[in-house]
Amino acid sequence: MITIVTVIATMALAVEPPSPEALGAAQLNAQARQDWKAGRHDQAIIKFQASEKLFPTGKYAFNVAYALAQRQRSVAAWAALDRAEKHGVEAKYRSRVVKLRTSLLETLLKTHARLELQVAPKSAVVRRNGDLWSAPNDAWTRDGSSQLQISAPGYVTQTVTWAHPVGTTHKRSIRLEQVAATTPIARPITAPADPPTAPAPDGPSAMTISKWTTLGVGAATLAAAVGTLIAVETINADLTALETDGPALADFGTYPQYHEHFTTESARRDDLRTTSVILFGTGAALGVVSATLFLLDQPQPEIAPVVLRDGGGLSAVIRF
Repeated sequence: MITIVTVIATMALAVEPPSPEALGAAQLNAQARQDWKAGRHDQAIIKFQASEKLFPTGKYAFNVAYALAQRQRSVAAWAALDRAEKHGVEAKYRSRVVKLRTSLLETLLKTHARLELQVAPKSAVVRRNGDLWSAPNDAWTRDGSSQLQISAPGYVTQTVTWAHPVGTTHKRSIRLEQVAATTPIARPITAPADPPTAPAPDGPSAMTISKWTTLGVGAATLAAAVGTLIAVETINADLTALETDGPALADFGTYPQYHEHFTTESARRDDLRTTSVILFGTGAALGVVSATLFLLDQPQPEIAPVVLRDGGGLSAVIRF
């Protein structure tokens, strides 16, 4: 007796308790069944779907499929039945799955066409009517035809128009052709020859620029000296007139004003006279430098090598 109790206790300890997800899914499924019996069908479907999402099993997915089928949502019911078979259905419930599948197929073929496509390579990207069609490439559609585009790296892309009238199942296989490997022929590349460069025109030499610049500055300096000298003579003439003109004092009102004006103008005359002397000296010096540069900037003799007839070597002939 003691042995039997020990074995039962050991077996009870070996059974793992259900996970929180399993318990929550079972509770949602039980609530959904109550809602369904009470006629709250849409609310029941939401809870059936929540139970499958929380703890995916064939049982919960089948309940979703059955409820959707009863609400005439046949395409979604077909997808839920696919999930039930993927999760796994117990053997005692398999007949119910087959019965529901047969009923859905009969209903859908009245208004839809069933598409089942296989492509190679399996990694190919399939687009149906411009939208990505993920694997497995099967679907229900009310359309009578589809535009397919199948592409994969290293393969030739195919565009296919697939006619599939409603009322039947259409199966098709498409195999892409690999891109032909081509080996490029290596050819020597000859770089185009550079166009001949035209010789740059000879510009003026530094000596030429210097001599003309010096000449110009010297001439401007002499012109400034002449202008300054004219200003000196003008002021000197005004001062002489003030000294000899009797009414000049009356023009200034008072003697201090007259004396201040006379003294200021005399100082300005003397400053301008000094400036004119400096300018004349500078202009003359620049003229001398310019003349020297003109003398130095003479054409140089051209030396051309000549081969002597006696083979004695090279001689130089100076040409002027």
